[in-house]
Amino acid sequence: MNTGAFRVQEHFEHFGVLENICERVSRRTWKPANTDYAELADGWTAFHFIEPGGKETDHVREFPEMRRVRDFFRCPIEQLMLYAVRPGTALHPHRDMSGNLPFGRLRFHVPIVTNPEVDFVVGGERLDMRPGELWALDTSYEHSVRNRSNQVRVHFVVEVVANDWVWSLLPKKGVAYYRHLVGFWTVACWVGAKKLRKDRRFLARNLRALARRLSGQWKASAPVSPLDVGGTRRSSLIDKNEFHSARRTS
Repeated sequence: MNTGAFRVQEHFEHFGVLENICERVSRRTWKPANTDYAELADGWTAFHFIEPGGKETDHVREFPEMRRVRDFFRCPIEQLMLYAVRPGTALHPHRDMSGNLPFGRLRFHVPIVTNPEVDFVVGGERLDMRPGELWALDTSYEHSVRNRSNQVRVHFVVEVVANDWVWSLLPKKGVAYYRHLVGFWTVACWVGAKKLRKDRRFLARNLRALARRLSGQWKASAPVSPLDVGGTRRSSLIDKNEFHSARRTS
Protein backbone atom coordinates (compact mmCIF):
# COMPACT_ATOMS: atom_id res chain seq x y z
CA MET A 1 0.00 0.00 0.00
CA ASN A 2 1.58 3.26 -1.16
CA THR A 3 -0.54 5.57 1.00
CA GLY A 4 -1.83 5.17 4.53
CA ALA A 5 -5.43 4.49 3.50
CA PHE A 6 -7.11 2.81 0.55
CA ARG A 7 -10.79 2.40 -0.38
CA VAL A 8 -11.19 -1.35 -0.97
CA GLN A 9 -14.92 -1.40 -1.79
CA GLU A 10 -17.52 1.28 -2.39
CA HIS A 11 -20.15 -0.90 -0.72
CA PHE A 12 -19.33 -3.54 1.87
CA GLU A 13 -21.66 -6.48 1.28
CA HIS A 14 -22.54 -6.90 4.97
CA PHE A 15 -23.20 -3.23 5.66
CA GLY A 16 -26.90 -3.87 6.37
CA VAL A 17 -25.95 -6.32 9.12
CA LEU A 18 -23.59 -3.78 10.65
CA GLU A 19 -26.22 -1.03 10.59
CA ASN A 20 -28.72 -3.30 12.31
CA ILE A 21 -26.28 -4.39 15.03
CA CYS A 22 -25.09 -0.82 15.58
CA GLU A 23 -28.64 0.36 16.17
CA ARG A 24 -29.34 -2.50 18.58
CA VAL A 25 -26.23 -1.90 20.71
CA SER A 26 -26.24 1.90 20.59
CA ARG A 27 -27.70 2.19 24.10
CA ARG A 28 -25.74 -0.69 25.51
CA THR A 29 -22.63 -0.56 27.70
CA TRP A 30 -19.49 0.33 25.76
CA LYS A 31 -15.95 0.57 27.16
CA PRO A 32 -13.19 3.13 26.70
CA ALA A 33 -11.25 2.22 23.59
CA ASN A 34 -7.96 3.23 25.17
CA THR A 35 -7.64 3.05 28.94
CA ASP A 36 -4.29 4.84 29.02
CA TYR A 37 -5.71 8.17 27.92
CA ALA A 38 -8.06 9.17 30.72
CA GLU A 39 -9.16 12.29 28.87
CA LEU A 40 -10.58 10.10 26.08
CA ALA A 41 -12.36 7.58 28.33
CA ASP A 42 -15.81 9.00 27.57
CA GLY A 43 -15.13 10.36 24.10
CA TRP A 44 -13.66 7.30 22.38
CA THR A 45 -15.41 4.00 23.14
CA ALA A 46 -15.59 0.47 21.76
CA PHE A 47 -17.97 -2.47 21.65
CA HIS A 48 -15.90 -5.63 21.10
CA PHE A 49 -17.00 -8.81 19.37
CA ILE A 50 -13.44 -10.14 19.21
CA GLU A 51 -11.05 -8.87 21.87
CA PRO A 52 -7.34 -8.14 21.31
CA GLY A 53 -5.62 -11.45 20.88
CA GLY A 54 -8.47 -12.95 18.82
CA LYS A 55 -10.80 -14.12 21.60
CA GLU A 56 -14.54 -13.95 20.87
CA THR A 57 -16.73 -12.19 23.41
CA ASP A 58 -20.24 -13.11 24.48
CA HIS A 59 -21.49 -10.48 22.03
CA VAL A 60 -20.77 -12.85 19.14
CA ARG A 61 -23.12 -15.43 20.60
CA GLU A 62 -25.69 -12.70 21.23
CA PHE A 63 -25.38 -11.44 17.65
CA PRO A 64 -24.59 -14.58 15.63
CA GLU A 65 -25.02 -12.67 12.35
CA MET A 66 -21.68 -11.04 13.13
CA ARG A 67 -20.07 -14.36 12.23
CA ARG A 68 -21.08 -13.76 8.59
CA VAL A 69 -19.28 -10.45 8.73
CA ARG A 70 -16.25 -12.04 10.40
CA ASP A 71 -16.06 -14.77 7.76
CA PHE A 72 -15.74 -12.19 4.98
CA PHE A 73 -12.20 -11.56 6.18
CA ARG A 74 -10.16 -14.56 5.02
CA CYS A 75 -7.28 -13.90 7.37
CA PRO A 76 -6.47 -14.21 11.08
CA ILE A 77 -8.40 -11.59 13.08
CA GLU A 78 -6.75 -9.90 16.05
CA GLN A 79 -9.79 -7.87 17.12
CA LEU A 80 -13.19 -6.87 15.76
CA MET A 81 -15.32 -4.08 17.21
CA LEU A 82 -17.41 -0.97 16.80
CA TYR A 83 -15.58 2.30 17.51
CA ALA A 84 -17.49 5.40 18.59
CA VAL A 85 -16.06 8.94 18.68
CA ARG A 86 -18.29 11.45 20.42
CA PRO A 87 -18.85 15.07 19.40
CA GLY A 88 -15.94 17.31 20.33
CA THR A 89 -13.50 14.41 20.72
CA ALA A 90 -10.10 14.60 19.05
CA LEU A 91 -7.46 11.88 18.75
CA HIS A 92 -4.06 13.54 18.33
CA PRO A 93 -1.83 12.72 15.31
CA HIS A 94 -0.02 9.47 16.07
CA ARG A 95 1.20 6.14 14.71
CA ASP A 96 0.34 2.75 16.22
CA MET A 97 2.17 -0.46 17.03
CA SER A 98 -1.03 -2.38 16.29
CA GLY A 99 -2.67 -2.42 12.88
CA ASN A 100 0.37 -1.46 10.84
CA LEU A 101 1.89 -3.20 7.83
CA PRO A 102 5.54 -2.99 8.95
CA PHE A 103 4.49 -5.23 11.87
CA GLY A 104 2.44 -7.47 9.56
CA ARG A 105 -0.96 -6.10 10.58
CA LEU A 106 -3.69 -3.96 9.00
CA ARG A 107 -7.00 -2.35 10.03
CA PHE A 108 -10.17 -2.41 7.99
CA HIS A 109 -12.78 0.31 8.57
CA VAL A 110 -16.43 0.49 7.54
CA PRO A 111 -18.06 3.83 8.45
CA ILE A 112 -21.58 3.23 9.81
CA VAL A 113 -22.56 6.61 11.24
CA THR A 114 -20.55 9.61 10.08
CA ASN A 115 -20.86 13.07 8.55
CA PRO A 116 -18.74 15.65 6.68
CA GLU A 117 -17.71 17.39 9.90
CA VAL A 118 -15.62 14.43 11.02
CA ASP A 119 -11.98 14.94 10.06
CA PHE A 120 -10.12 11.66 9.57
CA VAL A 121 -6.61 12.52 8.38
CA VAL A 122 -4.11 9.82 7.30
CA GLY A 123 -0.64 10.62 6.02
CA GLY A 124 -1.54 14.30 5.81
CA GLU A 125 -4.60 13.65 3.62
CA ARG A 126 -8.17 14.18 4.80
CA LEU A 127 -10.25 11.13 3.86
CA ASP A 128 -13.76 11.26 2.45
CA MET A 129 -15.09 8.12 4.15
CA ARG A 130 -18.76 7.45 3.47
CA PRO A 131 -21.15 5.01 5.16
CA GLY A 132 -20.92 1.49 3.75
CA GLU A 133 -17.47 1.79 2.22
CA LEU A 134 -14.70 -0.67 3.13
CA TRP A 135 -11.34 0.97 3.80
CA ALA A 136 -7.88 -0.39 4.61
CA LEU A 137 -5.77 1.63 7.05
CA ASP A 138 -2.05 1.21 7.70
CA THR A 139 -1.54 2.77 11.11
CA SER A 140 2.21 3.18 10.62
CA TYR A 141 1.19 6.38 8.82
CA GLU A 142 0.44 9.35 11.01
CA HIS A 143 -3.33 9.61 11.50
CA SER A 144 -5.80 11.59 13.58
CA VAL A 145 -9.55 12.00 14.13
CA ARG A 146 -11.54 15.05 15.16
CA ASN A 147 -15.32 15.00 15.47
CA ARG A 148 -16.47 18.59 14.95
CA SER A 149 -20.11 17.60 14.56
CA ASN A 150 -22.92 17.15 17.09
CA GLN A 151 -23.32 13.48 16.13
CA VAL A 152 -21.50 10.38 17.37
CA ARG A 153 -19.28 8.84 14.69
CA VAL A 154 -19.32 5.01 14.59
CA HIS A 155 -17.00 2.78 12.56
CA PHE A 156 -16.81 -0.99 12.29
CA VAL A 157 -13.11 -1.84 12.72
CA VAL A 158 -11.27 -5.12 12.17
CA GLU A 159 -7.59 -5.56 12.93
CA VAL A 160 -6.08 -8.45 10.99
CA VAL A 161 -2.86 -10.27 10.19
CA ALA A 162 -1.79 -9.25 6.69
CA ASN A 163 -1.75 -12.55 4.80
CA ASP A 164 -1.83 -13.11 1.03
CA TRP A 165 -5.59 -12.46 0.88
CA VAL A 166 -5.16 -9.07 2.56
CA TRP A 167 -2.33 -8.08 0.23
CA SER A 168 -4.45 -9.10 -2.78
CA LEU A 169 -6.90 -6.31 -1.88
CA LEU A 170 -4.23 -3.62 -1.74
CA PRO A 171 -2.42 -1.70 -4.49
CA LYS A 172 0.93 -3.09 -5.58
CA LYS A 173 3.90 -1.87 -3.60
CA GLY A 174 5.72 1.00 -5.25
CA VAL A 175 8.61 3.31 -4.50
CA ALA A 176 6.41 5.35 -2.15
CA TYR A 177 5.71 2.27 -0.01
CA TYR A 178 9.37 1.40 0.44
CA ARG A 179 10.30 5.02 1.07
CA HIS A 180 7.68 5.13 3.81
CA LEU A 181 8.89 1.82 5.23
CA VAL A 182 12.47 3.10 5.53
CA GLY A 183 11.26 6.32 7.11
CA PHE A 184 9.00 4.53 9.58
CA TRP A 185 11.67 2.16 10.84
CA THR A 186 14.24 4.96 11.03
CA VAL A 187 11.98 7.09 13.20
CA ALA A 188 10.73 4.12 15.25
CA CYS A 189 14.29 3.05 16.11
CA TRP A 190 15.32 6.63 16.88
CA VAL A 191 12.38 7.18 19.23
CA GLY A 192 12.90 3.79 20.89
CA ALA A 193 16.59 4.48 21.48
CA LYS A 194 15.81 7.96 22.83
CA LYS A 195 13.27 6.61 25.31
CA LEU A 196 15.57 3.78 26.36
CA ARG A 197 18.32 6.28 27.18
CA LYS A 198 15.93 8.26 29.37
CA ASP A 199 14.24 5.27 31.00
CA ARG A 200 16.04 1.93 31.33
CA ARG A 201 12.72 0.26 32.16
CA PHE A 202 11.18 1.36 28.85
CA LEU A 203 12.14 -1.86 27.04
CA ALA A 204 10.92 -4.13 29.84
CA ARG A 205 7.57 -2.29 30.07
CA ASN A 206 6.97 -2.54 26.35
CA LEU A 207 7.92 -6.20 26.24
CA ARG A 208 5.39 -6.84 29.01
CA ALA A 209 2.78 -4.82 27.09
CA LEU A 210 3.50 -6.89 24.00
CA ALA A 211 3.12 -10.11 25.98
CA ARG A 212 -0.24 -8.91 27.33
CA ARG A 213 -1.37 -8.02 23.83
CA LEU A 214 -0.44 -11.46 22.54
CA SER A 215 -2.17 -13.20 25.43
CA GLY A 216 -5.25 -11.00 25.23
CA GLN A 217 -4.98 -10.03 28.90
CA TRP A 218 -6.09 -6.43 28.73
CA LYS A 219 -6.90 -4.24 31.67
CA ALA A 220 -10.61 -4.02 32.43
CA SER A 221 -12.09 -0.55 32.34
CA ALA A 222 -15.21 1.26 33.48
CA PRO A 223 -18.09 0.95 31.00
CA VAL A 224 -19.79 3.92 29.37
CA SER A 225 -22.48 4.38 26.75
CA PRO A 226 -21.34 6.02 23.47
CA LEU A 227 -24.59 7.90 22.91
CA ASP A 228 -24.69 9.71 26.26
CA VAL A 229 -23.45 12.89 24.59
CA GLY A 230 -22.71 15.83 26.91
CA GLY A 231 -4.71 6.97 22.93
CA THR A 232 -3.21 2.57 25.08
CA ARG A 233 -0.43 3.56 27.45
CA ARG A 234 0.64 4.16 24.11
CA SER A 235 -0.51 1.73 21.61
CA SER A 236 0.65 4.90 19.85
CA LEU A 237 4.26 4.23 18.96
CA ILE A 238 5.18 7.75 17.89
CA ASP A 239 3.19 10.91 18.34
CA LYS A 240 3.43 13.96 16.08
CA ASN A 241 5.93 15.88 18.20
CA GLU A 242 8.30 12.92 18.47
CA PHE A 243 8.07 12.29 14.72
CA HIS A 244 8.99 15.84 13.73
CA SER A 245 11.76 15.91 16.34
CA ALA A 246 13.22 12.73 14.89
CA ARG A 247 13.06 14.10 11.36
CA ARG A 248 14.92 17.24 12.40
CA THR A 249 17.62 15.19 14.13
CA SER A 250 18.10 12.52 11.44
